[in-house]
Amino acid sequence: MIGPANIIAYAGQFSELPVEKIQLYIGYAKLSVPEKKWGVKYDFGLLLLTCHLLTLAILQEMAMEKGALGPVTSETLGDSSRSFGGGGGESSGVNGDSLNQTSYGREFLRLQRSLVKTPFVVMCK
Repeated sequence: MIGPANIIAYAGQFSELPVEKIQLYIGYAKLSVPEKKWGVKYDFGLLLLTCHLLTLAILQEMAMEKGALGPVTSETLGDSSRSFGGGGGESSGVNGDSLNQTSYGREFLRLQRSLVKTPFVVMCK
């Protein structure tokens, strides 16, 4: 059973977060990691996805504090202007694009690919 202590032990940068926040993100990750399908890899998958989601949440909070969300899409020098695109919507999801944004997400994808069972054909005479 994965809990906040496991997350902190694996990724120490989350040690300053409130335990309640870590527990909340474990709950979010559980929605995308079905225990039956993941089997013995469930705990590690849940841990990785939780770390991924926490990382994205922290990055989004930092961007919001700076008044920026998403990548710079245009910039003007005279009278200073900046536009930010994207952001928000997909940043907390678990699609392939989102998962590639963090090392935890990339490891989650690698582990997820190992779950695929390739069918094989047996030929009988």
